[in-house]
Amino acid sequence: MLENYFRVTYRNILKQKGYALINILGLAIGLACCLLIMMYVYNKLRYDRFHEHSDRIYRLVQTMKSESRVDEGATTPFPAGPTLESVYSGYIEASARLYNLQVPKLSLGIREEERYFKEPNFFFADSTILEIFSFELIRGNPETALDAPQSVILTQKMAQKYFGDKDPIGRQLYFEGRLYLTVTGVMKELPDYSHLEVDFLASFTTLDEFYKSEYATSWYWNPCWTYLLLKDPSAAQSLERQLSDFADTYYHPNIPKTDWVELGLQPITDIHLYSNRDQEIKANSNIRYVYIFSVIAALILVIACINFMNLATARSAGRAEEIGMRKVLGSDRWRLFLQFMTEAYLMSLAAILLAIGLVYVVLPFFNELLHTELSYILFRNGWVLSGLFLLFLIVGGLSGCYPAVVLSGQDPIRSLRGDLTKSKKGLLFRKALVVVQFSCSIILIIGTAIVYQQLNLLREKNLGFDKEQVVIIPTDLTRTIWFYDDFRQQLLQNANIRMVTGAKNVLGSRKNMYHKYRPEGYAEPLSLPSIFVMHDFIETYDIKLLAGRSFSREYATDRTEAVIINEQAVRELEWDTPRDALGKSFEYDRQQHYVIGVTENFNHTSLRRKIEPLILDMPDDEYDIVSDIEYIAVKINGQKVEEVLDYIRSVWQEFDGTHPFEYFFHDQRLNRIYQREESMASITASFSILAIIVACLGLFGLASYTLEKRTREIGIRKALGASIPDIVSLLSREFLLLVLVSNLLAWPVIWFAASEWLENFPYRVELGTNAFLIFAGAGTGVLLISLLTVSYQSIKAALINPAETIRDH
Repeated sequence: MLENYFRVTYRNILKQKGYALINILGLAIGLACCLLIMMYVYNKLRYDRFHEHSDRIYRLVQTMKSESRVDEGATTPFPAGPTLESVYSGYIEASARLYNLQVPKLSLGIREEERYFKEPNFFFADSTILEIFSFELIRGNPETALDAPQSVILTQKMAQKYFGDKDPIGRQLYFEGRLYLTVTGVMKELPDYSHLEVDFLASFTTLDEFYKSEYATSWYWNPCWTYLLLKDPSAAQSLERQLSDFADTYYHPNIPKTDWVELGLQPITDIHLYSNRDQEIKANSNIRYVYIFSVIAALILVIACINFMNLATARSAGRAEEIGMRKVLGSDRWRLFLQFMTEAYLMSLAAILLAIGLVYVVLPFFNELLHTELSYILFRNGWVLSGLFLLFLIVGGLSGCYPAVVLSGQDPIRSLRGDLTKSKKGLLFRKALVVVQFSCSIILIIGTAIVYQQLNLLREKNLGFDKEQVVIIPTDLTRTIWFYDDFRQQLLQNANIRMVTGAKNVLGSRKNMYHKYRPEGYAEPLSLPSIFVMHDFIETYDIKLLAGRSFSREYATDRTEAVIINEQAVRELEWDTPRDALGKSFEYDRQQHYVIGVTENFNHTSLRRKIEPLILDMPDDEYDIVSDIEYIAVKINGQKVEEVLDYIRSVWQEFDGTHPFEYFFHDQRLNRIYQREESMASITASFSILAIIVACLGLFGLASYTLEKRTREIGIRKALGASIPDIVSLLSREFLLLVLVSNLLAWPVIWFAASEWLENFPYRVELGTNAFLIFAGAGTGVLLISLLTVSYQSIKAALINPAETIRDH
């Protein structure tokens, strides 16, 4: 019997090749989109679950609060982890800290060969890190590898980079131009689905060479990522309830009275999707995007399944005689149901095999679009294979169930008489499916348009400073920063270099540091955002002054007593106007600072945050420059950029031979902040186009079949004098009305969804007149595409000789 089902299915596919191709291709595109998104979602959900003890690993996090700010940090002080483990040893099996000198990249090299590199993934770590995380060592002893000072573990990739095919164990790396680290272990690279990015792990005791013992006692400075391995995962809630007492005992006696601390525990498996704290090791994703992509996958799959259901039910009239004859010859409803389900599942199988092929072709482009590293190896994963099989069952069931129920339930007499074409119920259902299909497409298109508009707003918004043609040079721990003035003077000898300045931060990219300033008229100090800068900072970035002046070398006291504030600080401190603020004082570090200038508000952090009060301060002396200035900003002319960069590199090498010259352009760095939204926009746009293609495939097939059944009617109308435009208008009107209804249903849904998403941005497009244009444009676009799809078939039918159609039908 099963063989008969396959034979009948094969014959039906050959008999109606066009409809079978539309069905299989539509399903394949929908399934390919769904598979890609399923792989993406699975990759996000498996973050950090490869660790053997992932269910017991937690990260200690802290929230620092004061009267003027809330800082949610991923890091904690040096003593927090060991002290917590000691006090709550009944809960905690082990603790470990990671630390990177608070520098994005550290210098490593082989001194004898004068080969040096800047490495972004270098951390100091407690030896217990190897007990907590599943870092697999292929060389070295994990029990002792990080015990001795100045020992280091590196990955296979880094071992190859520095030592080639030589045995790295026992060899030395020159670190930051000041000490040697001995290689004691080689580990496998961490998978990309880890919130950690680690290439080097140096023993924590090595820090004594940098800080002596001072770093171990500060409860205010919080530069460490602290991880806990609990004895029992169920103990997390009980331990977290006691963290407030721990903060009262250890934090609060050692921090300013105006601050208080809240501690929390983050499951390591939640970090990538649920954490967006300051000082994350690498940029995390957001569970919201997992939901969004899952909805997109579901919408496209629904569109593809609707194609199948629509065409299958529309073709029921063409199979009326087959159904009637089968029933008359004794076939019961169950066997007919199995026949139609077999057809559905065989076509679904063909579609899913084609979809897998499409995934193999487009996966590299998908990875580039979303900046991911999804691999074909995921198809070997049991969970992915199970998901693939479940998808096959769902798609085959959804796309075949309704047609099978409808067709197998037809009355044999009516089937033989051809009365199936008169079923109003089936016609209404097909129309409803078309409406749902195009509603999904319109939601995707409008959503994509709004995301792109929001991104354009973020890119084109006037930040209040000029970021163009500014080269940024990281200077942390380099010798160059010790000779800042000499370096600056030598750079300015090049005619294509206009200005040079220094700053603590890359302006507009990250949250600023907060310092305790006591403004004039205030009894207690306030935590206010501040940036340490050098002379010419205002001029380099063309920041407008509302009152006063910029820092000047003509005033020696500017280095020790002057500050510049922004307009927002004037407002929040209630100092009336910018001119009234001039001469006002701030007490900082037991020294008075006086306001010499007030700037217009500019976005000194990213556009994800509202403009806050800001204090621009200067380092007091050369020693403070080293600790307070992390970047040198060089304003260049637009011409001969490569020559200028070569000149800057040559000057750099004169000052520092152990740190390779690195740079980036300010505008490019700021554009990278919105990479997540850009990826979302790109992938949504791609899927929207595919959704429209799939929907139009279905509409094309449905229109083709509907017009085929109305061929006789068309012939009669032409014989009675109807023109070709009349025929086209008549045949297109019904489908275009359905698309109009789809718009009306889709608009409220996407309005609500877009409003929720835009709430995440302080600066956002307004869904007013602008939204009406987007909605109307998207609706009109879909309407025109649908009109073109249907018109082709309508014109083709209208051009047929009416004598032939009346005779043959």
